Amino acid sequence: DGVSRGTAPAGSRALAAVESATVAEQVEQMLLVSDNYLAEALARSAAKASGREADFSGATETVAAEIAGLGVDTAGMSLADVSGLAAENSVTPRQLEHTVRTVLTTDDDGLRAVARGLPVAGLSGTLQSRYGDEAAAGLVRAKTGTLRTVTALSGYVTDADGRLLSFALVARG
Repeated sequence: DGVSRGTAPAGSRALAAVESATVAEQVEQMLLVSDNYLAEALARSAAKASGREADFSGATETVAAEIAGLGVDTAGMSLADVSGLAAENSVTPRQLEHTVRTVLTTDDDGLRAVARGLPVAGLSGTLQSRYGDEAAAGLVRAKTGTLRTVTALSGYVTDADGRLLSFALVARG
């Protein structure tokens, strides 16, 4: 006769349960494999949690506000989406590097998940097949970004003197 909602009788037991990965685990997975759909979904969830609409506009406004809240100068930043696929997106290498540096130096464990989630050169994710035979293998952690006219790499490495260095490289055209 159809489906209806109700309350289980007292003493009933659960037939099934599902638990999602934590947000930190989802962020790590998104960064590791460069999952554009997950990036957009996470940003829309963040938008909704911040009181904005869970759409492109709300997601981009939320991300821009959060980045600015980290102390990154967002002047000139243009976000049409948060997956990074829109040709209208424009983020400077300085903005990318400052964001990486901030997640490396913060006490916020949620933000540190970003640093932990970056692929490792020659070992994991989008860097698994890159830099494997070079000195960077196992040392560089970075996020790739590749579109038709733009290629980017942002991340960090520890140098021979033990200093933690953050970087961002962007090639256009």
